[in-house]
Amino acid sequence: MMQSSADFEDVKAALNERTNWTIEMLRNVLTIHLANGGYFVTLCSLLLLAMVESIHLHYAQLAPLQLKERAENMGYATFAIVIAIPDVGIIIIRVVGIIVVSGLPG
Repeated sequence: MMQSSADFEDVKAALNERTNWTIEMLRNVLTIHLANGGYFVTLCSLLLLAMVESIHLHYAQLAPLQLKERAENMGYATFAIVIAIPDVGIIIIRVVGIIVVSGLPG
């Protein structure tokens, strides 16, 4: 267990930086696939973008101590999984985008 909320200031800063990067990546993917007519990938990107935006809005407003309490209440492993879902989603969207562009059957 972490001893102080000062440790969670770094966690909060890293979380905000990570979600901002994910939001920018999804906006770029959304723009590229919307312009190229990849509507399935666009829909998936839009759904994932909405999820990441809600995570960002929810956790960005919390103080480090409140963020620590939320992480402890849900469990650190569950918190890590919730935060990792957008990154896994980006990988899946990129792979699907490559498959769509390459024209592979399936």
